Amino acid sequence: MPTQLEMAMSTMIRVFHRYSCREGDRFKLNKGELKLLLQRELTEFLSCQKDPQLVDKIMQDLDANKDNEVDFNEFVVMVAALTVACNDYFVEQLKKKGKKARLPCEERTTEEGTVEDGEELGGRGCGLRERWWRLKPGFEQRQ
Repeated sequence: MPTQLEMAMSTMIRVFHRYSCREGDRFKLNKGELKLLLQRELTEFLSCQKDPQLVDKIMQDLDANKDNEVDFNEFVVMVAALTVACNDYFVEQLKKKGKKARLPCEERTTEEGTVEDGEELGGRGCGLRERWWRLKPGFEQRQ
């Protein structure tokens, strides 16, 4: 049985290729494929953005080799940066709540497998829109 981390890695690969195989190079996301992926897979992140050129800006930031496409490595940079933002937000929230809050490693599970007294990691949005351009060197806050 795969571990949670192995399943997360598999999910990232499957999500990327679900969108990259729609047009052109099936191993890269073009702008349209990236936009569709963001709209469907990062709904909360995009929902609060008012910048009509957000996808263009993200594409520019991610496209390290400037080929106007996002390969898997560039996609992973985005997912990692957003994951760091979620973790930062989660840690801030735990610190605000004090000792009553539990870290994921401190969660207890019942015989039925449900989590008691634990915090859910991340959550919708998890501070992503405020942190996106602070995460990767060279990204700037653009609003």
